[in-house]
Amino acid sequence: MTAGPSSGSDFTVYKNTITVNGAADSVLLKDIEGLSAASLAFIRAINHLSLAFPMEKNEKPENATMMIDLILGSECTEEVIRKEMNLLTELAAGYGLTIIGGNTRYLGEGDDYSVNIILNKIMEEDEANNSNAIWTKKIQPKDKLIMAGTTGMLGSSLLKMNFKDELSKRFAKSYIDTMGYDIETVDISTMAWIARENAVKMHDISNGGVYAAIYQMTDAADLGISIIHENIPIEQPVVEISEFFGINPYKLLGTGALLVAVRDDAAEELLARYQSAGFIASVIGEFTKEKDRIIGSSKYKMRRVITPYDKDELASF
Repeated sequence: MTAGPSSGSDFTVYKNTITVNGAADSVLLKDIEGLSAASLAFIRAINHLSLAFPMEKNEKPENATMMIDLILGSECTEEVIRKEMNLLTELAAGYGLTIIGGNTRYLGEGDDYSVNIILNKIMEEDEANNSNAIWTKKIQPKDKLIMAGTTGMLGSSLLKMNFKDELSKRFAKSYIDTMGYDIETVDISTMAWIARENAVKMHDISNGGVYAAIYQMTDAADLGISIIHENIPIEQPVVEISEFFGINPYKLLGTGALLVAVRDDAAEELLARYQSAGFIASVIGEFTKEKDRIIGSSKYKMRRVITPYDKDELASF
């Protein structure tokens, strides 16, 4: 096993096969047009595959298969199952994936359900043995951490879609409509493709937000990190939604953003590439030999330690 499953690792490489998964549940996703547990799980799996095997826009992962695992509440209807399976069949066909099996179980009460997608990509021998493959590289002290995209956007978008009436008590409808973002931007494969030549390691921001992703990445590297708080890209509506609900936007579901570790001398080049492609990106920190995970700011006179991932802020809703 070249790269095994661990905190901060989004894929496994065994011999010549990359294995990834993506999972999502239906909580907060019901009645949202264009996004469901199945589609989000699928996008997350594609995101993870792109971190191991970066793909150009519209490129299909050749020699790849897909398995589907559904866990259903006892009141989940056949109509919902059929709709999600039809969607996954369409998504798989669009990416040239062969569905080879899966599992469906009823577990617990209620009408919520979860979807887990497993993708396997078989590589050519030269691809599997590439000494420059990302799974062979190691983060070193003084490497820089770049964040592409902005934090907490998917979480805040889901809150906006589910709690418009509550938000309207403070914000004007015209402003609420500007909150959140296009659901299609949860796909980070283009960001990974741009970083392919510079990246030492990549890790998607997901459950637990940017704080959880930073902790996981440093845990995998067995290093510490020094983060500059004000360098973390975040949109003002995300801050305002989080303040309204009394939650931490840096611990909020962040699917759609990416962390990239690069050598110090490659950071500016990668930033220029992201900016040229129209992505928000920033150097947010530097890896350290000391194991402390520190977020500091001279501007806000703060210094705090990132603790292990507990739960996403959405878990309180």
